[in-house]
Amino acid sequence: MTDLPEKRVTRSWPFKNIGLDYFGPNTVPAETGSRTEVYGCIFTCCVTRLIHLEVVTDGTTEKFLNAFRRFVARREHEQQRSKPKERNTEEPEEDFLDLDYDYEEPENHDDSINTPSYVSDEDNTGQQMCPGHQKKLELETRLTEIKEFLMENQSVPERKISEDNPMRPQERYLVCSFCLAKGRHYSGSCPTYFSVKSRMKRAGCKLCLDSRHNTEHCRNEIRQCMYYRSEKHNKALCTLPEEIQECYKEVEEIEHELDNFKEYYGPRVPPD
Repeated sequence: MTDLPEKRVTRSWPFKNIGLDYFGPNTVPAETGSRTEVYGCIFTCCVTRLIHLEVVTDGTTEKFLNAFRRFVARREHEQQRSKPKERNTEEPEEDFLDLDYDYEEPENHDDSINTPSYVSDEDNTGQQMCPGHQKKLELETRLTEIKEFLMENQSVPERKISEDNPMRPQERYLVCSFCLAKGRHYSGSCPTYFSVKSRMKRAGCKLCLDSRHNTEHCRNEIRQCMYYRSEKHNKALCTLPEEIQECYKEVEEIEHELDNFKEYYGPRVPPD
């Protein structure tokens, strides 16, 4: 077996020595609603075997040179190139690497960009080049996730004893399972042990909150949680209300940061 070429075994920058080829055609949807054929131009590094892909609409030399310019603009360390033996271009061989040829723009050339309908004008003004754009995308994504969580887990309003909502006659002997306060509040809204973690430490049974036995030996009537109706535990030990409160707080913080986005990250800088 003969030795590999020197450019294949010599340590160098990625894409310093490259090989390229076409593959396709592939059928993709067009802007008009129909389907069209495009080709893929693959650039591969001879040393690291990394690949770089560019989309080409046809097999002409002009479209290839445009794809090659995009590749060079992205990968700076390029020197030697190996082209495929079979070429489908009709232009002369000298044009293959002539990247500095004079290009005459057509008279009726339209350089406007057709943006999709779901992209707003604000997103089409070089916003991706402004400071903090990635941070803004992260905030908007997180805000969407939280709102979906709140829609899927809408909390059932909890009854609280107050002047507008007085205690019922049968609730006069109500005793909190945690602080043993009679006739003041429910175990689920105990002000002394407000967090669910502190309640779970003091409750042995998840159904009746009794600390003398566990759930397996509970003889009381089993009632499902008013928040998670599929799980059988007392609503005082449910973490969903706390999670919802934290979500509302986070939503308020994110919306405040998005409203003052320019103040936090400075004005937008248009692309050069």
